[in-house]
Amino acid sequence: MKQCKMCHNKIKKHRIYCSNKCKFSDKEYNNARKKSIKNPSLKQIKCKQTGKVFTDVNNTSGALTKYSNNVLNKDFNEHDWEIIQINEPPKWQCPECDWNTTDIENKSGCVFSHVKIHGYDKISFVNKYPENKHLYPNYNIDKTKTDIINSGDFIECKICKKRLLKITNAHLKTHGYSVQEYKDEFNLTNLSSKSTRQKLSKSYHNNPALQKAKWTSKFEVEIKEFIELHSVKVLSNHREFGFELDLYLPDFKIAIEFNGMYFHSEYRGGKLRDYHLNKTILCEQNDIHLIHIFEDDWLDRNNIVKSRICNLLGVNIKTLYARKCSVRLIKSNICSTFLNANHIQGNSPSSIKLGLFYHNELIEVMTFGAQRISLGQTPSSNSYELIRLCTKIGYRVVGGASKLLKHFERIYNPEMLISFADRKWTCRNKDSVYIKMGFNLNSITAPNYWYIVNEKRYHRFNFTKSRILNKFKNADPELSEWENMINLGHDRIWDCGNLKFIK
Repeated sequence: MKQCKMCHNKIKKHRIYCSNKCKFSDKEYNNARKKSIKNPSLKQIKCKQTGKVFTDVNNTSGALTKYSNNVLNKDFNEHDWEIIQINEPPKWQCPECDWNTTDIENKSGCVFSHVKIHGYDKISFVNKYPENKHLYPNYNIDKTKTDIINSGDFIECKICKKRLLKITNAHLKTHGYSVQEYKDEFNLTNLSSKSTRQKLSKSYHNNPALQKAKWTSKFEVEIKEFIELHSVKVLSNHREFGFELDLYLPDFKIAIEFNGMYFHSEYRGGKLRDYHLNKTILCEQNDIHLIHIFEDDWLDRNNIVKSRICNLLGVNIKTLYARKCSVRLIKSNICSTFLNANHIQGNSPSSIKLGLFYHNELIEVMTFGAQRISLGQTPSSNSYELIRLCTKIGYRVVGGASKLLKHFERIYNPEMLISFADRKWTCRNKDSVYIKMGFNLNSITAPNYWYIVNEKRYHRFNFTKSRILNKFKNADPELSEWENMINLGHDRIWDCGNLKFIK
């Protein structure tokens, strides 16, 4: 065991002092420390054996001792090291005083922070000392800020009437406003002058790195990584068709849009009624099947979403044949459990529930009921709606849907059948399961909206005006349903509508 240099107590091999008290009481250590502070940048110390270079010439931190013990396997010896001289870095000298800096390109902005001491702003300083123009390359020194404002190109603060090139967040804080509050208060869309906007636009288009920059959510990355596990090519932020697609699978002509609750909402995200529908239509015009995955679906029904993606890609799916399966009626509790576990929309009330069984295992479910008035339908005698069609996660049943439907038709002999396909997953240009069952596309419904409460979607029927007044004490009967929900801090998000099929 080694001994402390000052008090001679036993210490570990790689140490010199037993405590900071001993360390800072050593005059030799303190003198060496002062020397290292006086001239820290012009000398370095190099290990003769390995060539490792340190800036701690006086071994103030003990780094040389530690390196000698751990790497050279011996105690520190100054003969194993040599002092090397380095060149002094170039410096920028202030023309007004003795201050200087090694940041000769002013990347940190320290030059302009310093010249404020002498009463200069960026423009006046560069105009007085034009040889320093390189420190502020984006500004035209022939035209000062005052000249631009006097030419009439400015934006006026609505509160203090001050003329500015840009109303900044710092300026608004002096009035107690945030940027969004100021825009809402005075109904403004931008807070900068025309020349400022042109300057920013020019900077953007002249910088390829900025144009390529695209924020991608972690959920998009998760979806992409899941698909790539199955050796499928995935392109992110694809723009080949004149609009952006979050994920594009060129080998399958399938695209995926991830719709986050915040950025795809109407009030906060600015995505209005037809936003998701328009992108769906653009994809259909380019023969692309667009899938919309909403954030709460990915978080709460992740295994169902993955299974549907695998089904579309034909990977990781076990295939069964309907001829080996049997059909029979199932009870409500069995049906609801199956749908909640395997259907992305969960269970829905129905009067007729058929199950497809393979060796007594429930593999597929199809449910029927009377036409729903809530969907604007007019019920007629012996007409039904096909409400749910769902296959167990990880399975594909060839001919299963047709077998279930024929069984229903044979027993109930309906005059007419209707069904709605969610356009978030079903493409009108592709032969869907409905076409294979003999349905025809009758019409396309308008987009529907869902309210976002605690980052989950709830159908608008849960928040009609009468229900809002019953649920929330601070709801205003004079306001509309949508106005009340905004005041209560809730937003809404739109889907793509449905495809209505009739047989």
